[in-house]
Amino acid sequence: MKDQTTINFLQNLTDKLRKESDQDKIFNLLFTETAKLLNADRALIFVLKYSQSIYKNKITPNHLKAKVNLVNEWILGQGINKTTNFSGSVADCLFCTKLLEKATETLIIPNIFQEFTSAEITKIHPFFEIETYQEIALIPLIHYSKSSDQSFVILGTLILQYKTSYLWTSEQKVLVNWLSLQLSNTIIQNQALRQVQNIVEERTSQLKWSLDVQSKLSEKMRQQIQQLQQVNKLKDDFMSSMSHELNTPLTTMKMAIKMLRKTGDFSERQNRYLDILEQEWNREFILIKDLLTLQKLESQQFIVNLKEIYIEPILNNTFQIFQEKWLEKGLTLEWNINAIRKPLKIYTDEEIFGHILDELLLNAGKYSAEETLVIFNIDQEIKSGKENIILEISNCGAGISPEEIPYIFEKFRRGQGTTDQAVPGTGLGLTLVKMLVQQLNGTIEVKSEKDQNSDYFITTFTVILPRFKL
Repeated sequence: MKDQTTINFLQNLTDKLRKESDQDKIFNLLFTETAKLLNADRALIFVLKYSQSIYKNKITPNHLKAKVNLVNEWILGQGINKTTNFSGSVADCLFCTKLLEKATETLIIPNIFQEFTSAEITKIHPFFEIETYQEIALIPLIHYSKSSDQSFVILGTLILQYKTSYLWTSEQKVLVNWLSLQLSNTIIQNQALRQVQNIVEERTSQLKWSLDVQSKLSEKMRQQIQQLQQVNKLKDDFMSSMSHELNTPLTTMKMAIKMLRKTGDFSERQNRYLDILEQEWNREFILIKDLLTLQKLESQQFIVNLKEIYIEPILNNTFQIFQEKWLEKGLTLEWNINAIRKPLKIYTDEEIFGHILDELLLNAGKYSAEETLVIFNIDQEIKSGKENIILEISNCGAGISPEEIPYIFEKFRRGQGTTDQAVPGTGLGLTLVKMLVQQLNGTIEVKSEKDQNSDYFITTFTVILPRFKL
């Protein structure tokens, strides 16, 4: 082959390769052009699949464990035969064994019957049709490791078969080495592409599975939310319908107790029984009232009537009631108003404001130690251009543990020891206080710290309410 012919071949092949992006088509193009260039009657490509580490400095067929798979067959005048299927082990392929003995060298066998013994010829598979194709060229397809020039792997072999003797030139041998390198690179790229495709398919399958699971969970969650909404609606409907039924008996009981007290003199025992009835009525009335208020707040049916009110008259009435209640326990109520402007006014709901005061003072009285002080402070602050009213209620007693403080406003949550100490309550008071404070666009916080002058703790609830309409 002349130099100009080689140059023209390479230029034409390069132009064809540039136009292709599909790896399989590039591989087939290199394969068929090589077969045509070298005037082969038949061309085959076998790829090895190893069962151990593939990079070896020295490879011998005795130690090699690999399978041989035919990936391409080309026949002169027929083109590529895509229906061919041939596979086996390296040990079963005499040509592969001979090739591996030479490792990186191209092996040209001018006459198979002269090169191999009769025993060896019997081992050659009929697929190779050695009666028709007596001359054969075994060209290794090699991939070198990037980390070392001495480490390589034989990917497979390009086999060229001839019906008659073919004269190889040195130029052809150089060219076939270059072509085999291109085929090797294409095989590596194909393998890498398949690995990427397999990973993508696997990840896509996992993602699809995950999305299916999420879809099922979302549907399940949607059903559960609908069920919860239905349960809440049933609860709200029940509480609304029972509101009248719950209050009517209590009103009748209250009237009966009042009428009994007006009937005349009773013995000490009878009066004690009436006191018990009235106390129990009061407990039931508070419980039902709290439950109905909670239901209205949670169902967003609670109505807030905002207006400007004077704080001091409300405080005077409330404090007088609690001072009388606390006489038996020996509690003293001390209150201070540090107002910037007097008389002190606030834009709020008077009933809600009074409820908040009652609950916080009631809570302070329950958990105060006997003969101690309950302190009520009112202050004002101007922050970020907004004027707020600050209410602080402090009591001295067992206190609240740091573990309980984050949950103190939860429904039906009661402090440790309240049952043992027979402290009355349902655990709804502080829950309602927080919800009512939020209705007034305010905030509430609590802290409990050790008193330096005693063994008790000082517990302080701080309520911040906007003074004017927002």
